[in-house]
Amino acid sequence: MTGRGLRTWLCIVSLLLCTPLRAEVSARVDRDTVSVSETFELHLRVDGAMNADEPELSPLQQDFEILSTSRNHRISLMQGQRESYTEWVIVLLARRSGDLSIPAITVGDETSAPIPLTVREGRASGSTPSGDVSLSLETDAGDVHVQQ
Repeated sequence: MTGRGLRTWLCIVSLLLCTPLRAEVSARVDRDTVSVSETFELHLRVDGAMNADEPELSPLQQDFEILSTSRNHRISLMQGQRESYTEWVIVLLARRSGDLSIPAITVGDETSAPIPLTVREGRASGSTPSGDVSLSLETDAGDVHVQQ
């Protein structure tokens, strides 16, 4: 095999090893216990797919109100290992209390696993009633800039 043929063959093998064979969908929530009046985040992640289809969120609407959705793409190459994924962050509010389940969410041909969630009546523990809030901040920096 010539030097050029060997390089071509090595490039093809490298691309095949770096490219995932299928996209995998995973789901998680930022907490597993919330109150009816408390928002929480559902994170959907599709590994290995930068052009993933939009998730089918209609199964959520029975027990949850969808307040917002954001999408993030990431590609990283570190020490010869490539990682790419698309992640959606869906902010949800439960419609009722009880032991609920985030249903399986479909993205393209893949489906996430359901996630159990406990929704309690009333305010979340540690939350304060609405009213005035006071915030005090001290810094030792000589020059302070917005978003520093």
